[in-house]
Amino acid sequence: HPSLQLAVVGIDSLAKTQFLKHFPNENRVRVFGYLPAAEVSQWFQISTITVCLYPEGVTTRRTTLMAPLSHGNAVIANLGFLSERDLWEKSPILFCSPKAQSIESAVGKVLGDPALQRSMMSLNKEFYLKHFSVSIAVERLIGG
Repeated sequence: HPSLQLAVVGIDSLAKTQFLKHFPNENRVRVFGYLPAAEVSQWFQISTITVCLYPEGVTTRRTTLMAPLSHGNAVIANLGFLSERDLWEKSPILFCSPKAQSIESAVGKVLGDPALQRSMMSLNKEFYLKHFSVSIAVERLIGG
């Protein structure tokens, strides 16, 4: 799809090389390690889909997952032994295995269905605001 901008977080340089072999338009795929928060925000603002891959699975402790949710990206991720399954089972995140074929299939599913993509983007932002926004965090901390 010509408007695709794909952000991939959570993989190292070797995995990046292997991952990019499956996507012919590498100039539209961004795989990055540490970046300052403002720069990360800029990437998520122009990204259509964010893929979050972690050996231990996605968790709420991963800012590289929370950031695309807060920006309203369509998010594709993998579950693992550290994932908070009860929370993620309620989320609009599309889960796949961390294998290239599964990732390709998930990305293709979202790209092939613009209504699904728009829905995921909207629902992810709502999910973030409902569960992780500053006001929710403060409320939980003070016991409100």
